Amino acid sequence: MGIGSDARAARADRWVVGRGRFGRTARRWLQGAARAASLLAGGVLVAGIVGGNRWPPVTSPPAAAGVRPGRGTPAPVPAPTLAAEIDALLDGEPGVYGVVVATAAGETLYGRNADAPFVAASLYKLPVMAAVLAAQQAGELRLDEAILVENAGEVTIADALRAMIEESSNEAAVALYERVGIDAVNRTAADLGLDRTRMACDPTTLPGWPPRPGPDGRRGEADRATRFVLDSAALGWVNVTTPRETAAFFGLLLRGEVVDRRASARMLQTLLRQEVDDRFPARLPKGTAVAHKTGNLPGVVHDAGVIYAPDGPVVLVALAEDVPDEARAVAVLQRLAVVVHRAHGGSPRRPALGGGPERPPATPVTIGPPPAADRRPERATPTGG
Repeated sequence: MGIGSDARAARADRWVVGRGRFGRTARRWLQGAARAASLLAGGVLVAGIVGGNRWPPVTSPPAAAGVRPGRGTPAPVPAPTLAAEIDALLDGEPGVYGVVVATAAGETLYGRNADAPFVAASLYKLPVMAAVLAAQQAGELRLDEAILVENAGEVTIADALRAMIEESSNEAAVALYERVGIDAVNRTAADLGLDRTRMACDPTTLPGWPPRPGPDGRRGEADRATRFVLDSAALGWVNVTTPRETAAFFGLLLRGEVVDRRASARMLQTLLRQEVDDRFPARLPKGTAVAHKTGNLPGVVHDAGVIYAPDGPVVLVALAEDVPDEARAVAVLQRLAVVVHRAHGGSPRRPALGGGPERPPATPVTIGPPPAADRRPERATPTGG
């Protein structure tokens, strides 16, 4: 039985709350928000928990998943070419877009508003997932432990993790962050070096606030992003992140550095089974593997993850906020994925809209550093879909 609603819509999120102290606070907040205006949208969750409790060992990925065994970080695409294509796509688009394209080793190939603040929407579920597996490694919980999930009853933590990521279940996420604690989730983000990724925070308390536009910032857009985050926090708090930090998280996953190699492999495998596939995967060639997480709120459309291109895995983060037309933003993110995939050995032909990939089988994924020759320097209640 699934955790969440039986309606599958990827454009908005259901704001749900769990039990316990934070759940009660969240419930009061949500009630106030409903009176305040249209900040809350109807939601999205896909019914059904997929798969069993067995997780594959860390080995080479199969060709069927669209990843060539033995290939490391893809050779960087000439920056002017990639930048010109992405800029041509994004210039003039309404709203604020934050984009990072990076290698598995952490080299940035393209950045746009990379350090601007963005409302995280369901991207907050990434540090929640990491915090749960860190707690498991520390012996503070077991994945076969039962927890109470609203509208689903008792389920195992392993099943709640899958539902939180694969279905973007908010009910499962609430149960998990209440089990480990929001402080633990924020500590996990900080331990990973994600200093501006926080749950349920007052954004003005974040390091370096108010943020200043970086070298890749667009005129006026950093200020607009800041205003949007502050407006979203008007009722007390917000979940916030940046494109650069989200890209860093996926780079750490690819190198096996989130908790440990086994936990990183588990997280990537779960992200490969993401069921909200209307953005990055939608226009890629059939069978292209994408380990990713989406996010939605009113005026917010995100996708972030790893595209397993023919030349190797490439990290793509595309966050959009203050967008007046969410369907248009979804189409922009689809085309962005095509540009990045094509730049890393993909087909030059653009598939027709709706020609999405088959879901890759539950198979192992390669993690860890790229071959030596390719190594480069490395350096709320939550809601959203």
